[in-house]
Amino acid sequence: MTFPGMWIVYKFGRRQVLLYGAIVMFTGQIIVGAIGTALPGQEVSGKVLIAFSCIFVAGFATTWGPVVWVVCGETFPTRMSAKCVTLATASNVRPKDSGLSLSDLEASLIFPSPPSPLSF
Repeated sequence: MTFPGMWIVYKFGRRQVLLYGAIVMFTGQIIVGAIGTALPGQEVSGKVLIAFSCIFVAGFATTWGPVVWVVCGETFPTRMSAKCVTLATASNVRPKDSGLSLSDLEASLIFPSPPSPLSF
């Protein structure tokens, strides 16, 4: 779905694609939450949850997913673009054998774990 998404960005522009993608993903998640709460354990709710989860994934894969790569490529000056996109891609990759990625490491350093388990 990435290549159709890039064509959609080229055809309609980033702003419209991001707005419509956000609306599709928001709608999918609201319906999943509402049906999952209102009709727990019913057969029809399971089918609706699967259908709208697929709609959410399709909305992300055709809008927000590819736009990130377009924005990364256009953010930096032309002479530095290749190196900067390489660094952006490398910071997004999760090592295969490790449970942590660079982003997870950064988050754990910035937001350390609480000293005791949280209870509500």
